[in-house]
Formats: sequence, structure tokens, C-alpha cells
Amino acid sequence: MFRAKNDNNNKGNKIREFFTDNGGEYINEKFKITLNKLGIIHRNTPPYIKEPNGLIERINRTLFNKVKALLFTSNLPKYL
Repeated sequence: MFRAKNDNNNKGNKIREFFTDNGGEYINEKFKITLNKLGIIHRNTPPYIKEPNGLIERINRTLFNKVKALLFTSNLPKYL
């Protein structure tokens, strides 16, 4: 379902690679066969490690810092 929605919305940009963290729902023969039929490369990242997701971690850190700055300048009590 996600693939069909992505193909329709992205004007020809198709899924080329699919990254997972070795979750059990993604490590099975049926899923592997489906990805191979669609021409999608399946890549596994090490589980419980943040480093392969550097861009996402950087975005989360930036957003968290902005929230902290807004709370600090909002004159709210410190216990909130």
C-alpha cells in the first residue's frame, strides 16, 4: 500500500532501497521475494544503533533545541 501511494504521489520517483533495523517483520523469505520482484534493494542497519540514521538524529536534535529555547524564553514556571 505504501509503495502504491508513493508511486502515485512522487511523479515517477520509485522506491529504490528499503532500510530496516533487522526487525522480525522484515526478515523473512516472503518479504525478500516481494522486494526482489519490485526491484527494491533491502538494506539492513544494525539494531539499536543511532549512527546510521545521522540525518534524522540531527533533525531531532535541532527541533529539540528549538523547543527548549522557546520554553526558556516563554516565562513559564520552571517545573513545566
